[in-house]
Formats: sequence, C-alpha cells, structure tokens
Amino acid sequence: PEPEPEPANQAELLFATEKTIKPIQNGVPFIVLGSAGTLATLRALGFRTFAPAINESYDHQLDGTRRLQSALAEAERLTALSAAAWRELSRDDGPLAEAVRHNQRLVLCGGFRRTLGAHAVQLIARALDVRSRPKPGASRGRELPR
Repeated sequence: PEPEPEPANQAELLFATEKTIKPIQNGVPFIVLGSAGTLATLRALGFRTFAPAINESYDHQLDGTRRLQSALAEAERLTALSAAAWRELSRDDGPLAEAVRHNQRLVLCGGFRRTLGAHAVQLIARALDVRSRPKPGASRGRELPR
C-alpha cells in the first residue's frame, strides 16, 4: 500500500479527503498520514480499516512527528515483506481483501454519501445550537415596557 498524505497542519481537523477516498474507490489498502484519530473517524463513518494486517497504532499518536514516524515505519515494514508474505496478507478470502471490498461498496453504492450527509447535518445542528445559546449573564434582548 502507498501512504496517502493528508494535510499535516490541520491537527484539529478529522476529515476524509479525496486522498483517502480515492484508494477506497480503487480498492487499495492505505495508510493515512493525517490527524490523530482519522482511522477512528473513518470507522465511525462505516468504513473498515486494515488491522491487524496493517499496524494502525500510529492513529493514536497525538504528537504529529511521532505519528508520521510510526506510519512511515509501518509502510516500510509492509514494503519489506516478501512476495509470499504479501500474497498471504492480501489473499482474496482474507480480512484485508474483505475490508477493501466493504469500503469500496460503501463508497460506490452511496452508503458513505448518506452517512456523511447525516453526519454533516448533525454537525451543523450542533453548531447552530451552540451559537443560539445565550452566554451566561447575557441579556436575551430588550424587554417590552409593561
């Protein structure tokens, strides 16, 4: 699998970009070089990730440099596998291939679009709810004279 770079300067942003969706559409496993928790976010959106075939501990690293080093070390480990080990890892009936097929179906059959749409609506509703709440001690506007 080829590492898929994500914006490194957006530590607060957990977002699946075209750099993540493209290998999913093409049925290719991937390693995400992005924010901590990106894989957890993808799982929450219905995707399957590739553990234990791919060591995903990098996703838990809060320090960006360590996360990058950990992800690159895993990519190096995978590229060093023998052809026989890679064939075993990527068998058509194995968990890696099953996850790839599931993710591809999720994107191509519209399930991801529906899930992402529902997720966006929830985020917008939450943002609007937070903005509409009065600040403690703030007046709710002028009262009409009695």
